[in-house]
Amino acid sequence: MAENLTGREVRERLGDYLRSRREFGLSTAILNVVLEPPNPFEPQARRQLRKAFVLAVLWLLTLAGVFAYFNLRS
Repeated sequence: MAENLTGREVRERLGDYLRSRREFGLSTAILNVVLEPPNPFEPQARRQLRKAFVLAVLWLLTLAGVFAYFNLRS
């Protein structure tokens, strides 16, 4: 028979489960967007930045620079 749990107990169990699973979470999702996928054969190896992410950041900085140049110059 299934045991009856309160809302607090369910929240605690779910929190413990999610904390034990390192592949879940917002920080992991952000790192997966910014960095190359991890090498399964070298888990301690440093992950490099994704080229598309670097290109997007440079493009946004250039766009901000052009915007500032044409709108903030006197």
